[in-house]
Amino acid sequence: MTSRIQPQEFHLQSSRDGGHVRTVVSKELLDDGRLLLQGIRLHQLDAGSSIIVQVTNHDYSRLLHECEFRVTRAQTVMVQDDEERTSQKTIYEVVRKTEWWAAPSAALEIAKAPIVPTRERYVPATGVVRWNLGQKVHEVVIGDKVVFATADKARALAVANGDVPIPEPESARI
Repeated sequence: MTSRIQPQEFHLQSSRDGGHVRTVVSKELLDDGRLLLQGIRLHQLDAGSSIIVQVTNHDYSRLLHECEFRVTRAQTVMVQDDEERTSQKTIYEVVRKTEWWAAPSAALEIAKAPIVPTRERYVPATGVVRWNLGQKVHEVVIGDKVVFATADKARALAVANGDVPIPEPESARI
């Protein structure tokens, strides 16, 4: 399970306009912009450059969320180490410019809720999320038992962390 943006997920449009990121990393991990810094440094973007971030499902076949970030500072400074060598270092600051937009299909999936309230079950701190390539879902696993599966990575992480209860299966609903 990856929690960083891979180099092949960062696409440079032009040096002036900024970049475009299509990733499977959860939008919660991208909110502060720190995960974008590696791609920004690699492409040496300037202050004022915008980066459009699209969060997709694991096989990049469905857009889940989209947001725009802006490079607000790209300052080059001279750094001197202990051996009196001097090198240049660029300091970047990145801020989120727009709110996260959820694709209609993602909003419908998140909006599903049990019809009949029942006893809620939460995953203890030992929950682990893993990707099931055959079924193309994120599975929440406790020990050797799969307790929840979904295509939405953010939802699987929330269940595994115990932030939200384990949803009931469709067959248990009235």
